[in-house]
Amino acid sequence: MGMVDETKLALTDRVKAETWELHGKAEHHDFQESLGKGTISREGYIAYLGQMLLIHEALEKHLRTLAATDSTVASIVQDYQYQEPYLRADLEHFGVEASLITPCVGTQALIEHFERLAETNPIGLLGAHYVVEGSNNGSKFIAKSIRDAFDLDEDGVRYLDPYGKLQRAYWGDFKTALTAAAFSADDADAFVASAKAMYVAIYKVADELGEMVGGGEACSSGSVSTMETSSGSGSAAPKCPFHEKPSAG
Repeated sequence: MGMVDETKLALTDRVKAETWELHGKAEHHDFQESLGKGTISREGYIAYLGQMLLIHEALEKHLRTLAATDSTVASIVQDYQYQEPYLRADLEHFGVEASLITPCVGTQALIEHFERLAETNPIGLLGAHYVVEGSNNGSKFIAKSIRDAFDLDEDGVRYLDPYGKLQRAYWGDFKTALTAAAFSADDADAFVASAKAMYVAIYKVADELGEMVGGGEACSSGSVSTMETSSGSGSAAPKCPFHEKPSAG
């Protein structure tokens, strides 16, 4: 990493402010809303888990490599933050063969984006990680809707609620580690740009998943089950309580 810019704003405040609109757009995507309301079909939920597996698998492969050689990254990214094992467990619960899952166009583009970051600007991987780690704040509440929709206990929703009662503490630890990190101005710029790109990419994947669940064939979930619509209540999707709008000051 380069020399620290002593005039920089706290990175967590900056990235939150600069991704606010993109975060809100992704959160209110129709597909994401169906997850939050518990009205998503069983097949749609499985397809979502499959694409998230491919995304996390690619991102976390590069993060592990980076953390092994960069002490700053190692201080931020903890082993429990790697979500691939939770996704594999959820898919196994639904009888999905993970090796049969194929990426959507958007997922494949994101995987290739991670490859480029790893080669040319690896600190950007942390920006993508910030987005998925932060998403646990809202997905914890989505997990309740999915449990109710498909009569699940813990199996099948481990990815949506990986930390349980430790969620708030773990998110606080993550933000503290980011704030304490010695990021240069260029590194901070790369972090924020990558976080923005991640929100855009996730939105595009949601677009494709929505089309696939509606009858398209943009990607495969690896599941042979038939379409099954949940009996969700249709109430408003839960909002992410830890991503409240940044203050103007």
